Amino acid sequence: MRYTATMTKMTIEKLAEITIKGFFEVGERFNQVDTRLDKMDGRLDKMDGRLDSMDGRLDKMDDRFARVEARLDMIETDLADLRSLHREVREIRSLLNEVVTQSQFNKLEKRLARVEQHLGMSK
Repeated sequence: MRYTATMTKMTIEKLAEITIKGFFEVGERFNQVDTRLDKMDGRLDKMDGRLDSMDGRLDKMDDRFARVEARLDMIETDLADLRSLHREVREIRSLLNEVVTQSQFNKLEKRLARVEQHLGMSK
């Protein structure tokens, strides 16, 4: 069988139709992929919003923990001060049990006044 100009023309037209159809199918698939990607972008935007909200909550928790930690540091300092005052009071008591001179008594009285002032018991 011989190829004629008509057969060649039909073959080229058919090839062109198949090529055009292929491009349209590829275009449709790209559109479907674009739609899926748009949906994914929307989901990712929602996730970003949730993560931002979570960051805000975590920042608030960090602030609360920092405040609690600062309060615990203050309590620890207060306890150390009270221990120091307790030692001071014990020492003053033991010194008062001994025979003291007037100058020693005056020094002890000053120390006791300082302890009372620190405890808020001063007159």
